[in-house]
Order: sequence, then C-alpha cells, then structure tokens
Amino acid sequence: MSTDIRFGTDGWRAEIGFGFNEDNLKRLMHSVGKRVNDMVDGRAHVCVGYDTRFQAKEFASTAVECLISEGCHALLSQNFCPTPSLSLGVIKTEADLGVQITASHNPHTYLGVKLKGSNGGPLKAGIISQIELEIESEVFEDSEKRLRPHVPKDFNQIYRETIENLIDFDFLKKDKKNIYVDFMHGAQMDLFKNIFINSGNMNIFYLRDSRDSTFGNMTPEPIPSNLKILSDSVLSSRKESIGLAFDGDGDRFAFCDERGEVLWPQETFAIIADILMQEEKGNIAKSLPTSVWLNRLAKKHKVDIYETPVGFKYLSDYLDTGKALVAGEESGGVGFSFHIPERDGLLASLKIIEYLAKRKKTLRSLRKDLRANYGDFHYERKDMKVSDSVVDNVKKDPERYLSKLSKEFGVSKNKINTSDGIKLNLKDDNWVMARASGTEPVLRLYCESDKKDSMSSIFSSLEKVLFE
Repeated sequence: MSTDIRFGTDGWRAEIGFGFNEDNLKRLMHSVGKRVNDMVDGRAHVCVGYDTRFQAKEFASTAVECLISEGCHALLSQNFCPTPSLSLGVIKTEADLGVQITASHNPHTYLGVKLKGSNGGPLKAGIISQIELEIESEVFEDSEKRLRPHVPKDFNQIYRETIENLIDFDFLKKDKKNIYVDFMHGAQMDLFKNIFINSGNMNIFYLRDSRDSTFGNMTPEPIPSNLKILSDSVLSSRKESIGLAFDGDGDRFAFCDERGEVLWPQETFAIIADILMQEEKGNIAKSLPTSVWLNRLAKKHKVDIYETPVGFKYLSDYLDTGKALVAGEESGGVGFSFHIPERDGLLASLKIIEYLAKRKKTLRSLRKDLRANYGDFHYERKDMKVSDSVVDNVKKDPERYLSKLSKEFGVSKNKINTSDGIKLNLKDDNWVMARASGTEPVLRLYCESDKKDSMSSIFSSLEKVLFE
C-alpha cells in the first residue's frame, strides 16, 4: 500500500504495516539513493543504522539493498545503535549520507526514517523536499547486475573511541556514585554498557536493559509518567543515588535527582549550558518553546542567544557553523559544536555526571543554584487533540489570531512571535505558546511563569481565543 511520504520536524514516521511498510520504504530509499548519487556526482557512501523496534533490522537491510541497487556504497550497522552513533559514524567514515531506521519516542507500533547529512546533522530541508517530490508511486525493481555486498560496521565502537577524548573517564570512575540507568528497552543500552564495562568505583544499576520491541507497552519517552521505576529505584536505594534515562533511539535523555524527582528538560539544558559557560564561553541556540532560563543565562555570561522554530534541524546549523557552542530544545535534546551538530543524550548526560564528580555536587544542589541564579520559573506543556482546522490555522495562518490575542492578554502585536505557531511574550519573562506538532496529530500548548498558580488561567485565555 503506497501512501504519501512527508517528513516532519524529525524524520518520517508512520505505523508499521500501514504507512510504514516495505513498499513505501523502498520508494523512499530508491529516491534517496538517486538524490545522494546526484549530489556527489558519482557513487555515494551511505551509513545505515537501526534501533530496537520490531523488524527495524530487517527494514534496515531492505534500505541497504535499495541503496546498493542505485549504485551506492553502503555500511550497515552490525547491531542496533543510538542515532548519535550513526551520526558520528557518518562523519568518521566520511560518508555522504546517514539513514537511521527509528521512530524515536513514538509508540511501538510506529517506525520511521531519519536522514543525516555528511556533517552528521539533520539532512537539509531543501534536499528532503526534493526527495519527497521525486518519490515514485510504484515500487522499484532491484537490478541484480548492480547489486554489491554491503559492508557491516560497528558504529558504536566508533562512538566509544571518540567520546573517550570528550569525557574524563579515569576521574569519573574514581567517584563512588550510585547511578540507576533506565534504557527503556531502547538503542542506548549496548553502547552505554560497553563504555562502562569497567565502572571502577561507580555503582551502576541497569533498568529495562533488555530488548523489547513493545517497550514494556509504553512509549520510550523519558518523561515523569514513564519513569516511575527509575524514581522508585533511586528512592529505595540505601545510598544516595541519581537516575538517568534515555529515549528509544538514544538522542534524548532525562535525569532523576536524589529525591526521585525527574528533572524537566529545560532544567537539564540550562544546567549543561551553565556548566559549559564556566569552562569556555560560547553562544547558545534554543528552540522557541525552551525556557527563559537560557536567555537569562546568556545575559549573565555575556554571550549571544539564538531562537529557532522547533526541530533540531534549525539548531544544527548554529552548531555546524560554530555560531553556538551548545544548542537545545524543549523536548530534551542537547548538542555541542565540538562533537556532532545533532542531539546526543549520552554525551550531554555524561557532561553533567562528570561535573557532579569533579565539583562534589548533587543534582539537587544544581537545581537550587539554577533557580537562585536565574529565577524560580515553572514550565508546563499540554498536548491537545483538537480539530484539524484549528491545527491547520495555528500552523499555516497564525496571524488570524493576533488581534484577539493582543486584546485578551493586553500585549502589543510586536510581542507575539509567529515564526512557529504563536508565542506571546508576557510580563516578567513569562510566556505562552501554541504550535502544531511536527511528529504527531496534536496541538502543543506551552507556558512558563514565575507564578505556578497563574499558569492555568494563562492556558485558559489562550484556549479561549484558539477554540472559540
């Protein structure tokens, strides 16, 4: 069954057996193979990886067969690997393109494709648009005479060798810290375990560290409602502990502090940025729905801050060009200019753990320091299933709401940003935002305020205008 293939903010995703099936994957991969060969004017080199989802390995093999039949040279991951490993593999093998078979944090019934450019970051939107336009309606016939055997590659090994130069593991493993690591049955488990096969004085306990293509019947997204097992483990430990979790493809992460509380992504991004600013000054890039903490942090450290629409593909450019030292988004992805211009949950989390060890700090104390230095803000996101017309209006015609929003909130129109949905900048650095999700059929509402009890009324005022 052939369907339209359209990429969202982070790749193409669809339900297995319906939108995501062998026919559609072949259509996509043949178009990708043709486009990348045209780009390099010859035989392109492509790295292909996959996560722990149902039939992800088989679909990855199909992708390789299609790419080879188009004349590409293909490297297929020896085993499942996190998306950052695939991205780094693209750079280190000097490949022209990366293909990761994954649906990230979506339900287990989904699968998808992420495309990476030669720099390891998200493939440029213009190239993806060309691929979408060129996808043929029929399934291609593989040409036997052009088939060449693919080459297996251990992308996780490439990653291990690289990260040893970015983290002081000798010092880290001397620290007698208790850490519970929840892999949520995702692709990060083998890589992390191999890095810490000798954990030294560290006590590391693994949770949900077996392959389960249903992810324990929950979405592999490291949010509080999915991390009760991690919180409970930290709380029940006899020794002071912290928790760490990764999403399905390992590019996002979440921490659980010594009291079992899960940090919201804004906190971890701000903490990482603050740590980096103490080591070396550099600009910051963030997506629009990300905390004002980053703006205040940039002002304190006298660096520039850039704001982009949602999607790491926009932030990636700032990392790739060196305009920003660190970039992050509201959903828990953080990347660095000295690594790959892409989210990397493992490196970001290890940066924090390394800092805790060297400074003899606790996560709890870092959270308190953050609020003391940059304000006691509260943040909430609501995902709402509403009519398609409302979603389309917010996405395609946000200006239609400006007059009513200006009146409702008592702000001038120049305080309303419509570059990605609608964001209203309110008094005292408070703000509220609505935007259409790029990966799910929902409308996302965001609010950040220094008064927690005011957030409900702020949301209500926004909903009143959007849904009346």
